[in-house]
Amino acid sequence: MKGKPLPMKQTLLQAFSPSASADRTRRRRPAVVIGAVVLMWWMYLVLGANLPWLLGLIAASAVAVRLLRHHRQTAACVAVAVMTAAVPAVTCVILIDRSASGAPDVVAVLTGYILVAPIPALVACTLRPALVNPAINALLGSGALLLGASPSVLLGDHGEGPVLLVASLVVSVALIRHRQRRAAAALLAPLPLVNGWTDLGRRVLPDGSRVEQLLIGNGNAIACSAASSSTPPNRVFLAATRTAAATATALGLAGRSVQPVILTDMKSPELRRYSANDGEIVASVIVTGRGQLDEVIRLAPRRLRDQRRAVLTAALLPCPAVEATTR
Repeated sequence: MKGKPLPMKQTLLQAFSPSASADRTRRRRPAVVIGAVVLMWWMYLVLGANLPWLLGLIAASAVAVRLLRHHRQTAACVAVAVMTAAVPAVTCVILIDRSASGAPDVVAVLTGYILVAPIPALVACTLRPALVNPAINALLGSGALLLGASPSVLLGDHGEGPVLLVASLVVSVALIRHRQRRAAAALLAPLPLVNGWTDLGRRVLPDGSRVEQLLIGNGNAIACSAASSSTPPNRVFLAATRTAAATATALGLAGRSVQPVILTDMKSPELRRYSANDGEIVASVIVTGRGQLDEVIRLAPRRLRDQRRAVLTAALLPCPAVEATTR
């Protein structure tokens, strides 16, 4: 037979109950409000007219942290841009404080650097696909930009400040794009070509589906799937159509720009077209052999669009792991 709880135990249970916690919160709420009002009044006495700017800065920082908490590379680029703008801003304060000769002219030039400071980070952050680290790109570009300001700070401005500003900005952006192009060339160099089309071989799409062979050229793509004799033809056609649609989504191409192809193991198969419709996607599926992809390439229309980004995005897709056979 269970006895009654002890007075101390009963007191502890009541103290840690949800209702007791809610009561304590309600009792503390007026004290928190009064403390916040006193703190704001004290900050107004200290800062005066600068208080709204401080509150706006705190609010903007909170919003930035909220938006960028899952985007570390973008947050790093923003931090690099802020530091890049802070360097000439602090330099301006030091020059004005020391009353250096020619300080107004140098400050005017440094103001231009403050205004263009976010451009290298913005360029590094918006390059797609991201083949190199955007934060490193932004740091190098910002460093090149700030180097252009050093002659004006050390030797004074003699009228060449705007020219140095434009030149350093061009060099900064060119350095970022050069690193991107060099990484792209290294990524695409080992890829073979088939009649001018880039052959990316087997790839795994973001949704987990596999492409047996992926070719990109003339603004189009060919997504090849392997056929199995045990699978019904209709199911094979629908699977090839869905794979082509997933390929178009992954590469940023229009659905009509990706041709679904089914590769067979027949020695001399004929090139045939079949219509596939799953209620959402309607496509013409080509069935042919591996040695007749040249014919499929000749049938593809030529589209006037840049395909470099699609090729780079496809090259970043992972290759399926080779299954090891054990004897």
